[in-house]
Amino acid sequence: MAAITEKPKQRTAEKVNRLIPKDWFYSRVERFSPILVWLFAILIYATVYITVGLSIYPLCVAQGCLSIRDTAEIINGINVWGFFLPMIWALYRWTPAMSLKTIQQLEENGLISPEKCSPSEASFLSRQIQERFGHPAIFALGVIGAVVSTLVFTLYAIPQQEISIGKVDFWYIHPISYAIFCVLYFISNYILFLTLFRLLYTLYTIAVFFKRPGCIIKIYPLHPDRCGGFSGLGKMSTRMAWVLVLVLIWLLVFSYFPTFEGKEPIWSNIFFVYIIYFMIVPALLIVPLWNAHQAMVDYKYNLLKRISNELLDIVEESKHEDYDKELTQLSKTVERAKKLAEFYESIERQVPSWPIAVNTIRRFSLTSSFPLILGILPPVFELLRSLGFIN
Repeated sequence: MAAITEKPKQRTAEKVNRLIPKDWFYSRVERFSPILVWLFAILIYATVYITVGLSIYPLCVAQGCLSIRDTAEIINGINVWGFFLPMIWALYRWTPAMSLKTIQQLEENGLISPEKCSPSEASFLSRQIQERFGHPAIFALGVIGAVVSTLVFTLYAIPQQEISIGKVDFWYIHPISYAIFCVLYFISNYILFLTLFRLLYTLYTIAVFFKRPGCIIKIYPLHPDRCGGFSGLGKMSTRMAWVLVLVLIWLLVFSYFPTFEGKEPIWSNIFFVYIIYFMIVPALLIVPLWNAHQAMVDYKYNLLKRISNELLDIVEESKHEDYDKELTQLSKTVERAKKLAEFYESIERQVPSWPIAVNTIRRFSLTSSFPLILGILPPVFELLRSLGFIN
């Protein structure tokens, strides 16, 4: 039994190793689970953060800068260095395995139709995703995204933070600490964009695949995942949306950063966060699944059309029968038509047409909106206080 359960794991590991052989960072973390990668990242980031913060502390006191012992900096440090950046590394490690698991689930269940190739070769979809993950464009986009985001943060966010708080953060008051910050920020953003573009490439490849006629072989009418066996696609789309939600949560906390020093929050960032959340996140959740949804609709339509054609044949045959003389035949015809109608209604009701369950969407909406709801509370309390409803 142990040998049987170990084969899929070995096969997955081999595929992951072949998937991104040129990724230097991934080759260092692929042997560890995403949770261990997350814990290691917390340890490394926290060590650097505390070491630099304590080393630069006397200079912060002398210049009146925001030090590692200030409440605002402690909260910001936990948010950025203890949660957000380590989570990026966990997502980076987890993305390829999650993508492969999703595709393998569809292939092994015989739900999708691969290209004509020998059993020893990878399927059409796996080969496409493998090419996307290892494509030089992915690494180029990751570098471009990291450069742009680092420049934006350096030229816009740092001055904005200094204006809104009235103090300079300890990272920026010494050339060495500033260089360390820029290196860590650049690498973290490179990993973030690499992860995001790999997810986008994966979903794009899947979307193109489901445009092919006859790409779906079967849909389970009563599957435990309530998606006919296709729930892996919905989970992948949900997890990709979560990457954006995590970025928005980090930006929201950063926008309220000045309030810990008695200053106004950065309202432009806050409005931007909520606009992106209500406009982009739902699209990011549904749009990647649209072609798979259409393929499932076509499969279901063809299935129902066959039943409808059989019912039509019964109606056409009945035109030429003399039921006054053949009451037995009439009874058989009515019974057959009744069973076909029941079968039609059963298929219409039990064969799903979306690769994501309603419960999954509801759960994602509740969990992802909770941090953003908390972000609304400070201005709401401030408004109530100004109106005299609370002290």
